[in-house]
Amino acid sequence: MPFAALLPMLETVMTLRILLVDDSRVFAVTAMRALDALPGANVVGVAHDGCDALAQAATLQPDLVLLDIGLPDMSGLEVARRLRMGSHVPRLVFVSFHDSSVYREAASALGAEGFIGKTDFTAKLLPMVRRMAALAATQDEAIG
Repeated sequence: MPFAALLPMLETVMTLRILLVDDSRVFAVTAMRALDALPGANVVGVAHDGCDALAQAATLQPDLVLLDIGLPDMSGLEVARRLRMGSHVPRLVFVSFHDSSVYREAASALGAEGFIGKTDFTAKLLPMVRRMAALAATQDEAIG
C-alpha cells in the first residue's frame, strides 16, 4: 500500500479526540478553532449543556472532555461524575470562569487532570492539550 494511502489512517490513530462542553457559544467557537489548529488535536463535538454533553460523550467516545463548570441544566461537576460512571471514561479538564479552590478540589476529586481559567486558555490549556496529543501519538506509535 502506498504511503499516501496510509496517511488518513495515521491521522485517525494519532489524534486526540476532544469534546468541548461550554454554554458560551462564542467561547466554544473560539476554543474549537484554536484546538483544531493544534497538531494531533481534533474537536469531534461541541455541547452547550450537560445532557447534550453526556449524549455526545456516549456516542463519540472522546479521549478528552473540556468541561465548563457553569452549564444551564446541570453543573459541569455533575457531568464529570456521570462520565466517570460510564463504560468509556475520557480524560477531563475543566475550563471555567468559576475559578475557586472549592471547584478545583471538587474537580480533582472527580479525577480531572486540570482546572484552567478561561482567561488562561491560550497560555495554559493549549500547551496542555498539545502535550496530551503528543503523548497520545507516542502511545499509539508504541502500540502499533
